[in-house]
Amino acid sequence: MRLKLLFLIVCVLSGCAVERVGGEEYVVSTVRYGEGVISPASASITEGERAILTLTPAAGWQLDRAEGCNGELVGQEYTTGRIRADCTVRVWFEENTAYTMSVAFTDFNGKLINVSLVSSDPQSFGSESTGGESSGGESTSGESIGSESLPREGVGH
Repeated sequence: MRLKLLFLIVCVLSGCAVERVGGEEYVVSTVRYGEGVISPASASITEGERAILTLTPAAGWQLDRAEGCNGELVGQEYTTGRIRADCTVRVWFEENTAYTMSVAFTDFNGKLINVSLVSSDPQSFGSESTGGESSGGESTSGESIGSESLPREGVGH
């Protein structure tokens, strides 16, 4: 103990610097599924530290999910847990898929009305219609739109 203290006193008086060398270095690597950029693609992280990755989807793609290295995804930023060994972050980008259904009809005053619905789930539009046929039945009390019936003004109401 006295020897360490003597060495420390001599070192301080002579102007030498004492520096703690960091812990072991580990590699955080990434694997990408789909189209996008992971930045950085890999990183060398000191034991006990965290890596922060920025996940940017390519045009026409969106970030689906990311996992690995005990991390957490917030927005487009993935922060690993404290690194204790080499590990891999996997990132999934998925293609944007949107379905549009457009309907045009004339209201009771002769005004043309266009309606467009956009959804990522084609089943959200209800039953399918082909060949210009109506997917709903006809009604004497209104115009048919799918299975909904809109009352006509002044027709038996």
